[in-house]
Formats: sequence, C-alpha cells, structure tokens
Amino acid sequence: NEIWFTGARPRPEAPGSGPQLRAVSLQGVERTLYNAPDWFVLHDISVDGRALVSRNTIRVDVACQRPGETIEHSLTWLTGGFANSLSSDGQTLIFSDSMSGRTLAGNSTVFRRSTDGSAAVGLGEARGAGPLSPDGRWVLAQLGGNRILIPTGAGPTLTLPKGEARRFGRGARLSDSKRIVFTGDTGDGNPRGYVQE
Repeated sequence: NEIWFTGARPRPEAPGSGPQLRAVSLQGVERTLYNAPDWFVLHDISVDGRALVSRNTIRVDVACQRPGETIEHSLTWLTGGFANSLSSDGQTLIFSDSMSGRTLAGNSTVFRRSTDGSAAVGLGEARGAGPLSPDGRWVLAQLGGNRILIPTGAGPTLTLPKGEARRFGRGARLSDSKRIVFTGDTGDGNPRGYVQE
C-alpha cells in the first residue's frame, strides 16, 4: 500500500537532507525509511518489504599539471570539484563543490586553492561561480538572482545593482579588474550585452 522512491530533501527545515529511501502511502503520507551516507539506487522491493539497493560513490576530480612538472596533481576538495577559474599566472584555482559542499540553502560552496596543492579556503556560497578578477581579489558569481562579487581574502560579499537586467548569463572580467561584461535580458527574452562597473 506504499510507493517507495529515492531522493533527497535539500531543505534546511527537513532533517536528514541527504539521499534517502522514502515511502508514500496511497493517502499521500510520506515517511523516511533510510538516510543514506551516499547516493544509491533502488532496484527492487520484495513482497515482505525488503529492498535491493546499490550504493553509488561519485567523485569529480580537478587536476592540474604545473609548468615544469611532468605529472598531474589532484586539486579536488571534498567530493566534487568543478573548476570555475584559474588565475592568469596559473597559481590560483577557483572551484565550487555542488555535491558535498552544498550549503543549507542548497548553494555550492566556492573555494580558492593554490595549484601547489595547499589546503583549499572556503570563500562563500553561490550559484554559478565565475571568473576570478585579473587582480586576483574577487570572484564574480550569482546568488539569489543577483550578481555578486566574493572576495578571495577578508571582506564582505558585494551585491551588484541589477539595473534593468533581470536574468544574467555567465560574465567575464575586463583586464582593468574594475568592470564586468555579461549577457542579460530585461525579462522580454531578448538578450543584450552589458558592461558594469
């Protein structure tokens, strides 16, 4: 009299927000059967209520080969590093982890890490982290429908004014480190190019 399914409940108010085996009755009442440490797949359920599941371990690596070296080094931190930006001198990597680095709000944690393999430093949370400024001081990203600048050192995250733009494409920093260029639209579906201080 129940339907079993797998999924996650990524809401801060829901305890056990990771992968779960859940059931819903024909009356629409949900219950959690199992909180898993990693992603898994439900294959079958027997008539006596036993489930056949398999555990899936996922790891996404970021690696680099520094100038003068002959082998690659892993720069992954936590479970799933996604490279967002590399400084022009190749010394600093900006990456995000949207798997095990998710915040309670469901955003990815953005990290800075030296390509020499020293420890990663958490910078903040964002959706769609983008390029590092040429001076190495800011990461352009998006959060809550806004374009933000996350500092790579001490200081607060800055929210940029939206102006007329309502939706944004991935942006780029201009070489003066004072302006960004990006695509966006005012809600009419017609993309335009923008430059912003």
